[in-house]
Amino acid sequence: MRLPLIFILSQYSLFFSLVNYLQDLINVIDQVGLKFSPFVTEWYLPFSSSVLYAALSRVFLSRVLSYNGSIFSIQANPMNQHNYRHGRGNDEAHQRDSALFAELLHQHHQLKRESRSIPKGIIARTTASNPALVAVLQAHVSGMEQRFGSGRAIRSWDPLFAALFEFRDQMRMQYRNIENGVEAELTSDDPKLIELIHSHDQTLHQFVDFGYEKSGHISPKPDWLE
Repeated sequence: MRLPLIFILSQYSLFFSLVNYLQDLINVIDQVGLKFSPFVTEWYLPFSSSVLYAALSRVFLSRVLSYNGSIFSIQANPMNQHNYRHGRGNDEAHQRDSALFAELLHQHHQLKRESRSIPKGIIARTTASNPALVAVLQAHVSGMEQRFGSGRAIRSWDPLFAALFEFRDQMRMQYRNIENGVEAELTSDDPKLIELIHSHDQTLHQFVDFGYEKSGHISPKPDWLE
């Protein structure tokens, strides 16, 4: 019995799609820092296991298994189709920063953020009552300060974040750990960049208020920014 060529090709397509899907799962596991110790017969996470569950769920839901005649295909995650203006990080520091950000998005309902305008920018306080989450928050802000200082962009598919790193030399970021969280000050002498700072502040409020619901969307940005 000879199989139709279209059926044979569909099987190859399905096989390679499944390979890509498994690779995504491996990347997520690496991102959140899942490790196995040969001396301890259990898996452990640096953060809550719910972070891994949420991350794996996002990968699964981002792949849609569809039926079109006799061909099954797994559609690519739209997030992977973003245009990353400054590349995509895959080093250990980037994975750690991504894992911290994922934890904050997952636990966003436990975060409280307050900000106020100052003449050249904003001062913001973000706090939590959970000591473990406070540690994650402080580590996240420290990591972002280091990325900002060295020009290692994150979310460079998002025009707002790409611009923050492109104009970083014309802005000043200062932060300090406070009881239950972090206080950060972001300022600039350029009126346009002050607008950018306020858009970033609005974006962070959205992350705290809505978590993952907003994290995959383009951030609010000034009218002058394309």
